[in-house]
Amino acid sequence: MVHLPASVNAIGKNAFKDCLSLSRVYIPSSVANIGTSVFKECTSLKSVTIPGSLS
Repeated sequence: MVHLPASVNAIGKNAFKDCLSLSRVYIPSSVANIGTSVFKECTSLKSVTIPGSLS
C-alpha cells in the first residue's frame, strides 16, 4: 500500500506507471492535481482512495 503524505500536492504523469506490485493507494486531500497515466499498467491495483475534494 502507498499512503501519500499530506505534503504531496500533485502527482505527476506516469508517477506509478508499471508498478506491478502496487495494490492500494491513498491520496490525501492536499493533492490538487493528478497527471495522466498515473496508474498505467499497474496490473495488481485493487483500490485507489481519493478524497471528495479532488475534481
